[in-house]
Amino acid sequence: MAFLNPVLLYLLPLIGVPLIIHLFGRQRYRTVEFSSIRFLEQLKQDVIRRLKLRQIILLILRTLLITVLILAFARPYRTSRSQGLVVQAGETLYWVIDNSASMRTAEQGTNLLTRALAGATGLLGGVEYPVRFKWISTTQPQELHDAGLIRSAAGIEATLQKISGSFRQANIAAALQTVASDLAGRQENATIWVLSDFQRSHTDIDRLSGLTKKLFAASGARLVLLPFRQSQANFSLMTAEIVTGIIEKGQTTRLTTTVVSWGQSAPNRAVSLYLEDERVGQGAVDLTERGLATTEFEFIPNVTGAVNGRLTLPEDVSDADNVFYFSLFIPASIRVLIVSRSSSDGMYMERAFSSFPAGLFETRLVTLTDLPVVDLKRYELVWFLNIDDLPPVVNRRLHDFSATGGGLVVMPGSDCQPERFNRQWADGFGFPRWRLNRQVEGEGFLKIGAINTRHPIFQDLWRYGGGLNASPRFFRVPGFTLHPSHRAIVSYNDGTPLLIENHSVRGLLLGTIPAAGWSDLQFSGFFPALLYRMTLYLYGQQLTPVCYEVGDTLSWPELQGSTQIMLPSGRRFNVDRTPGQQRQSFSLTEESGIYTVFQGGQSRYCFAVNVPVSEKAADFLTPAELVEWQKNDPARIVILEPDQDGSLASVISRSEISPFLFWLVLALALAETYIGRINRRDT
Repeated sequence: MAFLNPVLLYLLPLIGVPLIIHLFGRQRYRTVEFSSIRFLEQLKQDVIRRLKLRQIILLILRTLLITVLILAFARPYRTSRSQGLVVQAGETLYWVIDNSASMRTAEQGTNLLTRALAGATGLLGGVEYPVRFKWISTTQPQELHDAGLIRSAAGIEATLQKISGSFRQANIAAALQTVASDLAGRQENATIWVLSDFQRSHTDIDRLSGLTKKLFAASGARLVLLPFRQSQANFSLMTAEIVTGIIEKGQTTRLTTTVVSWGQSAPNRAVSLYLEDERVGQGAVDLTERGLATTEFEFIPNVTGAVNGRLTLPEDVSDADNVFYFSLFIPASIRVLIVSRSSSDGMYMERAFSSFPAGLFETRLVTLTDLPVVDLKRYELVWFLNIDDLPPVVNRRLHDFSATGGGLVVMPGSDCQPERFNRQWADGFGFPRWRLNRQVEGEGFLKIGAINTRHPIFQDLWRYGGGLNASPRFFRVPGFTLHPSHRAIVSYNDGTPLLIENHSVRGLLLGTIPAAGWSDLQFSGFFPALLYRMTLYLYGQQLTPVCYEVGDTLSWPELQGSTQIMLPSGRRFNVDRTPGQQRQSFSLTEESGIYTVFQGGQSRYCFAVNVPVSEKAADFLTPAELVEWQKNDPARIVILEPDQDGSLASVISRSEISPFLFWLVLALALAETYIGRINRRDT
């Protein structure tokens, strides 16, 4: 039993007041002789005994009245703890702590993680010390921290000071697996407390149910679930996507973003677009309760190089999900190498590239015999015309070039043999296999048929409708076998693929060549437009904005010389080169924002890193779902539900006795009044 107002217990000595009054206030009788006293009846002894008994009862009632009154105002209560909260001396107490981004939501000046830790430490009264205390975070589920033998609640609280929030994704199952591995083979009693908001995206009930069954079978552990409910007054920027396929300087770029509500409706919720800290767009979404809404922005980049931006929402209970970062790279110049069997094969290619805006493409035409002395690292794209076999040394360098993100375009020609072509390109680089070759005579030529206008190469090419007005004619048509890693972008009018994307590498196969006897494509206005868009697309594939999340490893082609990476906070780290590797990497992505890679003081790559999408989802396990988990072993799984304010007062069953005591005071007062009145009447 405990008291809410224990200071009033200092008044308990007042219970001696009725006894003092009783001792000093007893009636004293004087003996008075009357001459006629013999005529009076003798006072019966039983009446005297009743008076004395009533006086004793009054003394007891008055003492009880004062005692109960003091206790009532001191507000005593009884508590009963769940069996899961009782940890015997010598046992091991594990805490699995969700410190992910979703636990950073803040209300009343503190975040959910802080409230969860404070609420859980309030339950340590059921622990009999000493115990061995171990803890693990759900964002670092492979690292189990052993605090050793703890002899008081203060020791556990001091250990918890080391725990801080993270922007990483939570993984409760992996953390419990680590705990299970630590308990494996030890049939000891252990209690595992899980503190989390139980976000559905990282809480697979089926997997957790199977895991706890194995855990209970291998040890005498008990599981205590402490679900802390999230605030509904939160809005998250879930994702953002550049929907423009090819990004160019001075051309309109479109971006879409999705916003989610965690519980409240919000008409006209503002969304802002910033480029390099300058606001260039303002939109709004209408959000229903727990609803999604999408809006689109258009902007025109007027610079080349890295363009960093962000989308923002107004401040709410969570700052972690109110911003979404992105990074674009707009090329100032693209270096293209054209490799042909003879110089005449590449003549039309050179002419087409020379018609493009000055400085955008740096092209070089070489023949197959010159290729072994060419440094492929100086180029972003390589076009192969009428080539079906490469020397082994060139093949090795070409594989390295492709592995570091270089783009390849292959065009078969008259000097190519299907067997050699397949050995070189299909077996070596995953391109489609050449299976047949058709020669069309007279007026039986083929034309361009279906075009996937949603593909970035053709997206917005005919922005105002229309399409290809006049198709080139094709007289020689090679056929290719497509696999799941291939996608046909353009087909002939008989369905044979013409332009095929190879997802095994960054590559395209154009099933024709600008040469007599094959087609008149080189004489059409479609030819330079096609080369322009294919080149920009493949180069853009190297720089496609990847949605990195906190905790991911950043990777880029290996840079020569000193390399540094700057974090969003401004801190810099040196990045070492790994011998034998074609790429460099950095894994300490603990912040959301823009990471910039420098070589020799010059910015080379930018990466946008955001809070994991799974941590922004407004979807949490319901109490009923947690109960389903508990049904696996109700005797060993306990669910403790906190109050709305996040405290765990209701987790400990508490019953206050004050109302009963006040009724008892009233009953004692009535009894004292009644007996006192009878006593005065009889005396």
